Amino acid sequence: MKKLFISIILCAAVSTLAFAQDRNSTESPFNFHLNFTNFGIGTHVPYPSNYNIEFSIELLSIGVEHKETNIALTFSPFKIFMWGGVIIDDGYSTDDPGDATSIVLISLINMYASWNVLSFLDTDFHFSPFVSVNYLFLGEKFYMEKYILGAGFLGGVRGGDSVKFNIFTVEAGFRLINNQPLFYAGIKFDFIMYLLRQGGVF
Repeated sequence: MKKLFISIILCAAVSTLAFAQDRNSTESPFNFHLNFTNFGIGTHVPYPSNYNIEFSIELLSIGVEHKETNIALTFSPFKIFMWGGVIIDDGYSTDDPGDATSIVLISLINMYASWNVLSFLDTDFHFSPFVSVNYLFLGEKFYMEKYILGAGFLGGVRGGDSVKFNIFTVEAGFRLINNQPLFYAGIKFDFIMYLLRQGGVF
């Protein structure tokens, strides 16, 4: 099962990249978005919460951006969340409330919608209001009732022509995590895309 899952991810990434680069950017009303790995770190306030410090790894982020409206839709089938802090009532573990511990879960549905308000500038910088949803969490079992809803602003540096990719992104905004309202701020980056760009692949 693990090998099959990895094979599906690799095939999807290669197919998306090949299709996007095969098309002339002037022929399509869309730009493609592709990131292989996004590593993130952030924090939630107020303190204490179930999710004080957050680490995340997002594998294979694929999306499209409409050239005229600059509205982008992005999907990732695999995102690992790692939270550490004071656990009040997490619903994931058997630790006593208040114990300092950590939570590691995998989200299988990760969707984002954003609007790049700096699209009129000929630059690698972008700034966008966004909304997001993370759902279908997997740990010791599937947690159908768990979710993350987000809204806020993100900005950073990206590259590419017909295939856009984020190199470095700063994100801040509101999150609703399992009915718990929190403010989030964090950064994420893609080492693989940076190295590919330095090597002249994109």
